[in-house]
Amino acid sequence: MFKAQGLLWHKKDRKKGIVPKNLRNVDTDSEWGYSRYRGWVQGYALHLLCSATPGFVPVPLDADATTANVPENRIFEPMIDHLNDDTKYIVADSGYDDGKLTDKCEFRKNDKYITRRLVVPMEKCKYTASKRLPYIRFFKSERGQHLFRLRKIAVKPMFDILKSLFSLEPVWMKGKRNVQPLLLLSVFAYQLLLLFNFVNGRPVSHVKYILDGV
Repeated sequence: MFKAQGLLWHKKDRKKGIVPKNLRNVDTDSEWGYSRYRGWVQGYALHLLCSATPGFVPVPLDADATTANVPENRIFEPMIDHLNDDTKYIVADSGYDDGKLTDKCEFRKNDKYITRRLVVPMEKCKYTASKRLPYIRFFKSERGQHLFRLRKIAVKPMFDILKSLFSLEPVWMKGKRNVQPLLLLSVFAYQLLLLFNFVNGRPVSHVKYILDGV
C-alpha cells in the first residue's frame, strides 16, 4: 500500500461525502485499506506478481494498481492467465485464499490439469471442507513453509525497493487517474533497469546508481 497525498479523510465523513473545512489538499479518490504488514492506510495499492527463485534477483512479472480498498483476490484472477505454464508454485498471503483462484491456478482454460499450486496460509478447523485438507497439509509441510519464506525475502522487499527508488511514499500526485499509471510506470522502469544491467553484463540489482546519475 502507498499513502496518498494530503490529510486523512475519515470514513464517517467519506460516507457522507463531506470534506471538513479544516482538511486541505485531500485526495478524494484515495480509499482506506488494511494489511497486516501496514495496518490501516489511506491511499492506493500495487498488486504485484514477482519471481522468487532462490539464487536469482526477484523480478516483477505483472502488476496492477488500484485504490487501497480493492480486494487482492479480485485483482489477481485475471493475472493468472498471464503466468507461464512452467510456473510450479504461486505463493501469496491469506488474502488470496480463495477456492476460485486455486482452481484457476491449477487448470488451463480448457480445464486441463497442470502441475501448478497456489500456496497460501491455511488452518484446519472443525468445519474445514475435505477439499482443503491436502492444501493445508502442504502449506504446513517443510516444503510449503520453505516456499512461503521465499515470499518474505523476495516480494515484500520489492515494494520497499520501489518506494525507495522512486520516492513513492507518499505518492507524487493525487487522483486515481494519475496515481495508477505512476505506480505501473515505476514497475516498468524498474524492469527496464534490471534488463539494462543484464544486457550490459553488470550486477542486475545495481540500479540505484543509474537513477542517481539521471
